[in-house]
Amino acid sequence: MKGVYCVPTNRRLNENFFLFCDEVKHAIQEYDRKISFLVTDDMKTTENYEFIVQIAKQYPEIEFYYFNKESMTKLLSKLIEQMPKSQQDILKSLLPKEEINYGNTLNREFILAMLLNSDMLFRRDSDVWIQNIEGKFLYPIDEEMKYLGKDGNYIIGSGYTGKWGINLDDIVKDGDYTLYADMMCCMNIPRDYVKYIIEDEFIKTAHYEGDWINYQSAAYPQCGNVSFYKMFQGIPCSPAAEIIATDYFLQELCYELEFGIGYHARTVKHRHTKERADQKIKILEYWKRVAMWIDMENVYKGFVKKIEPYKDVTNMEELNHYVLSYMKNLSVENSEMDEMRHNRYMQFVDVMRRVGLPIYNEAANFLIQKEEGIHYFVTQTKYQHEELLEVWPDFVNIIKAQREKKPVKILLREARIS
Repeated sequence: MKGVYCVPTNRRLNENFFLFCDEVKHAIQEYDRKISFLVTDDMKTTENYEFIVQIAKQYPEIEFYYFNKESMTKLLSKLIEQMPKSQQDILKSLLPKEEINYGNTLNREFILAMLLNSDMLFRRDSDVWIQNIEGKFLYPIDEEMKYLGKDGNYIIGSGYTGKWGINLDDIVKDGDYTLYADMMCCMNIPRDYVKYIIEDEFIKTAHYEGDWINYQSAAYPQCGNVSFYKMFQGIPCSPAAEIIATDYFLQELCYELEFGIGYHARTVKHRHTKERADQKIKILEYWKRVAMWIDMENVYKGFVKKIEPYKDVTNMEELNHYVLSYMKNLSVENSEMDEMRHNRYMQFVDVMRRVGLPIYNEAANFLIQKEEGIHYFVTQTKYQHEELLEVWPDFVNIIKAQREKKPVKILLREARIS
């Protein structure tokens, strides 16, 4: 079974990239598995490409592919033009743009995996570091290879040590998770359940004490340390821009559908980079993206929490129709939903104020001004995601048909670094 190992980046690659290459080399040799290494680069300069060209010479056993925005746009456009005209505008939402778009970054990786005829996708973010404990590298891929695609396991992953996935430096202080718990409750997560999230995501994995895997974990595998099996052939993430955590849609579905989703002990070290907080407007815009995530979670939980388990996963197109039917049956434009979303939003504004720092008071005031626009935007993204879900099976068929056609094979060959 073939795999692809994906590292998306919007920053200059660092020496941790060698650790990713070592992990892929280890997996190829240890498991006798063909694994392609894919880098998707949103940088405008060529320095990452030049860096990878030099590194590739040191790893001749690895098949490297490099896509910047231009080459990714060219490849996707070639696929999209094979679709009916009525569906092309929906799929153009997948094209790289000058925006922050976590869901589409993952969607594009899904497409590349399918083009390379892979059922397995392993993912590391460019700001994570593989840990070395007492001289042994804790390659997450060992745990992924052990469980992914076996016994109904569709997602295997773990979390982070170091920085959290979202910026909680000022929200969790000296082991006090009160404000964090309050923030989680803004997304209709029961307070009694939040303590299990804290235990599984922050406490159990704070120190490595041997391998284990938990199938009932309250923590989601983080998207910078995760692997997927086949599920992406039926389900894309939301293509909505400027919202954090849109790339966690498959994790949420897996839990509710009762698919195998395992959380293991091999965390990676996560380091935030300074560009998200080096200007006040960036801080305000960051918390606006968090507020949109909270609002989106309140919308999506209206159908995700109602979805019935789906046991017989033999056809990903049928799975797509099953999930889409629940999503379409959710009415989001009514007074009851409006009231709930407003109340949860204001609870989050209150969390911002209670941090007790001036910039968070400014963020709270900023969010109050933006509330109406945020609710409208999130509502529209729900419909946008529905449209993409609806055309995804046909698009997957096009991807599978085109991957052996000469125009697509040429573009893939041009992206290959040898």
